[in-house]
Amino acid sequence: RRVRRVCDVAAGHSLLAWALLVLDDNDNDTAGGGAQTEDERPLTVLCVDRRMPKSAEVVRRAMIERWPRLERRFDFVEGSLEQLHPHPSCLLASVHACGGLSDLLVACAASSSSPIALVPCCHTRKGRALSGASHYARAEYDAIIDADRVTDLATVLDEAREAALRNAGFDVCTEFLPCSLP
Repeated sequence: RRVRRVCDVAAGHSLLAWALLVLDDNDNDTAGGGAQTEDERPLTVLCVDRRMPKSAEVVRRAMIERWPRLERRFDFVEGSLEQLHPHPSCLLASVHACGGLSDLLVACAASSSSPIALVPCCHTRKGRALSGASHYARAEYDAIIDADRVTDLATVLDEAREAALRNAGFDVCTEFLPCSLP
């Protein structure tokens, strides 16, 4: 079953959302044509961020000027991840989910059974930042918070996130970006 709804969390300028819409733009977006099966429905995106940058509107206008049919498939909502209650068919996606936001997103995906695609960054082990981390890996998160020293914080946090998803019943596939790109 194909994902037909994506929630771009911490969307910023919504570049991920627009890229996904353009990649899915297969001209099957018929506004009144025949009945479509669920897999034939065009992808829609919901961008969520605490604040929409002014320049995001410039990006939106440019994208709609080039691909006008994508306008009705795009929404931006100012709000927080804690307000989000996704359906299990909605892909939660985030690029540059800073600090504890990655862990909140994993917890949201685990509790809603929503698929997730995440590029975490800005790793931290501060208890406050990890307070919303998934209960599916509470022991792993507590060990990170309580440790005197964590040698490779990024790896340890990623392992806790993977454990949370596996413990919630997810099949987890992890990919790493190379340290240097050509």
